[in-house]
Amino acid sequence: MQGRLGRVLVACAALAAAACGDAENVKVQPLPPLQRPTAEARAGLPEVRGLWRFAGFEIPARDTMLVREKVYMLTPLGDFQIATQRMDSIAGRYVRGPVTFPFTGEVRRDSVLAIVAFSGGVGQFLSGRVLRDTLWVEMTSFSSAVETWPRGTRAALVRKVGGAPFRRLLGGAPINVPVDSAALDSVRMDSLRRAGVLPPDSAQPVPGAMPPAAGMPPTGAAPAVVPQPGVPQQRLPQTQPAVPPANRPAQPVTRPAQPVTRPAQPVTRPAQPRPAQPRPPAQQAPPVSQPPVQQQPPVSQPFPQPAAPRDTIRFPG
Repeated sequence: MQGRLGRVLVACAALAAAACGDAENVKVQPLPPLQRPTAEARAGLPEVRGLWRFAGFEIPARDTMLVREKVYMLTPLGDFQIATQRMDSIAGRYVRGPVTFPFTGEVRRDSVLAIVAFSGGVGQFLSGRVLRDTLWVEMTSFSSAVETWPRGTRAALVRKVGGAPFRRLLGGAPINVPVDSAALDSVRMDSLRRAGVLPPDSAQPVPGAMPPAAGMPPTGAAPAVVPQPGVPQQRLPQTQPAVPPANRPAQPVTRPAQPVTRPAQPVTRPAQPRPAQPRPPAQQAPPVSQPPVQQQPPVSQPFPQPAAPRDTIRFPG
C-alpha cells in the first residue's frame, strides 16, 4: 500500500514539473519604476536644480603665451544656487563672499542656459551650455563688469568640486603657471646677449621700470650740453686719470675733443624804405543852395495921351 502511494506522489510531482515549463505566446509586462520621472525629464529639458560652483577656465590651444598668462589674472565666478525649476524657468541666488542677490533665467531643450539679475540697479547676465554634469559659461558679467575674457575662453561650473581651480587648453592640456617677471627679463636679456644684440656687460633691467623715451638720456647719465651761438662754453676741470693697479698696464685715457665755439657775428640787415602812408581821400564841399528868385509884379505903363500943342494948357476938369 505504501509503495503504491509513493509511486502516485512521484507521478504527481512529475506532472507538476512538466506543467511549469515555458508557455507559448506569453508576454511579461515590466513593473513601473519606483521613482516617477519629473515633468522636466518627460519634456526633454535638462535638470539644473542644485548648487553650481566654479571649477576653472579653459581657452583654445591656438592662443599665444600672453593670453595664457592672462587667464591666471581673470576673476573667478561665485556660486549659483538654483533653488527652483519649473519646466524651462529657473530661479535662485548668486553668492560670492558677503555679496548675494537673486537671479532668474531659463533653460532650453538644446541645453542652452541664460541667467539675468539686477544688483543695485545694475543688470548682469550669464549665458552657457549644460553638458552632462558641467555648466560651461561662455559669456558673463557676474565676475566683473569691466573685465573682458579672451576670445573662446569659457568657465566651468560643476556640482562637486575637487581640488584647486584649473587653467587648461581646449582638450585637457594644463597651462603652466607664469614665471616671475624678473626671471623672464633675465632670460630674455641672456638670449639677447647670446644673439649678439646686446653687449656682454649690459645691465639687467629693473622689473617694472619704464624704458627712457626717445631723445631722453638714460637714468643716472649726465645731461648732454648743446652749444648755443653767442654763449661762451664753460669747460669743466679735467680730473686726473685713475692710477691702475700694479699688475695691470696703464691704458691711455682718450677724451673727446671739446667743440670750438665761435662768437656770433652780428647780422646786418638792409634798411628797408618806410612804407608810405596812404592819404585820406579829398572831401568835397556840399553844394551851396541859392535863394529862389522872387518875381516882381509888372510895372503898369501910363496910358498914352494924344499929342497936344505946346501952348495949350489943359486943366483937369
